[in-house]
Amino acid sequence: MWVDSKEGVGSNFIFELKLKEAKSNHLKHEDKKTDLNENIFNANKILVVEDNITNQLVLLGLLEDCVKEIDIAKNGKEAVEMFQIGKYELILMDIQMPIMDGYEATRIIREIDKEIPIIALTANAMVEEIEKTKKAGMNEHLIKPINIENFFATLSKYIAQN
Repeated sequence: MWVDSKEGVGSNFIFELKLKEAKSNHLKHEDKKTDLNENIFNANKILVVEDNITNQLVLLGLLEDCVKEIDIAKNGKEAVEMFQIGKYELILMDIQMPIMDGYEATRIIREIDKEIPIIALTANAMVEEIEKTKKAGMNEHLIKPINIENFFATLSKYIAQN
């Protein structure tokens, strides 16, 4: 352990650890992702409603192997507008967004289409929040951070199998 410090500039605190390589029977993340995606579903077009760019990238990475086209709306207003134009098989809906939240967007979309699967994807895990998403017309409630196995299992309930 050591410190590298320059007056008026700042300090770096540095340490090194010697670690033993762990032996594990667990699959690597990449192998597990391929395993989960394999033969789950093939979707033509999904709408992802998410204002956070990092979350958008995570979802794109998860879905790229099993969805042909993924549209992204940055808020509920955009989602409603895109839904009125496009034909989607499923909507992943964030809850807390600027301009229009996921609850209001879902209510408007449900006035147009009562059948489209809408899955809440939010950090809100409270029972009251889950009930609120159901009352707004969402089919499921998934919690961030995403549990990959649960994510794919839930989506495969609503999208046709291979």
